[in-house]
Amino acid sequence: MAIVAIALLAVLGGVVYAVGHSVRHFAGISLPKNCGTPTYHLSNAASSAPRAGTQPASGKSGQTNTSQQHHLAFVVPSGWQPDADEGVLIGFENRCGDPQIVLSSAAKYGSGYCAGNSTSYRAIAGVRGAESEHDLPAVAREAAAAWATWSYAGKGDEQPQVVVSRARPFTTRGLRGSLVRVTARSTVPLECGSARGVAYAIAVDSTAGADVFVISADQGDAADPTEADLLAVSGTLRRVP
Repeated sequence: MAIVAIALLAVLGGVVYAVGHSVRHFAGISLPKNCGTPTYHLSNAASSAPRAGTQPASGKSGQTNTSQQHHLAFVVPSGWQPDADEGVLIGFENRCGDPQIVLSSAAKYGSGYCAGNSTSYRAIAGVRGAESEHDLPAVAREAAAAWATWSYAGKGDEQPQVVVSRARPFTTRGLRGSLVRVTARSTVPLECGSARGVAYAIAVDSTAGADVFVISADQGDAADPTEADLLAVSGTLRRVP
């Protein structure tokens, strides 16, 4: 994504996880009082992207990524790299070290495209939960907007231009939920990567609240996955026991 990620291993409640930090992260006694949490403005713009297909982006069946925690699975297209451990979390935290949005059971495309940063990537897909939340359009909107905002914010917390579409029904492989599309464009030069991108979030109901699938990609380079590619991967989403 446009923000360069830095790998970190941490322990919360005895669980080891990895979080991709934005370049805004500070450490030690120099932590600022203002943690710098990007905000965004919602729009009622309708999504003009194609609807989800049922085949992975490569047109060939790839490896299946499965989240036992959230009971969701999706096909990883050829050229994407799935994480070996579904318990590894990828995402963003503010300058005070508070995780803002993370994904598990992730798969990435274009890993390491930033020189000297092996955790950078051009596209990512993964899942997360929204405990006790059953308003699926709101859950999908929040997840997509948060991911896009953090991905394209400047290191000084400069807000990207974010457009959030209206939620629309999503149905595939027996799943029924809500899909939201978000576009984001950085308002300042970024240290590496594209200055704009797109994110989709699909929220489906669960007994504990909602489960969410997020897929996002830089846009602007010929090698970047297209929106049709992202929606094709979304079309492989299914429930697992």
